Amino acid sequence: MTIDEAVSIRALKRFMVDQEVEMQVPEVRENPENAKRKVAIIGAGPTGLSCAYFLARMGYKTCSI
Repeated sequence: MTIDEAVSIRALKRFMVDQEVEMQVPEVRENPENAKRKVAIIGAGPTGLSCAYFLARMGYKTCSI
């Protein structure tokens, strides 16, 4: 590869997938106090999905609006 040569995004993604040896499952913390609460997330873009993901990992019930 030289400078100013095109980069193959598909090859990069394939390389990263091949490097991942084992499936990683996110840790979900059981929290009865957080389970009683609901959180509404406005928007389903990258920020809203990330917010819902991390809140769900902490035990909150989430819904997207």
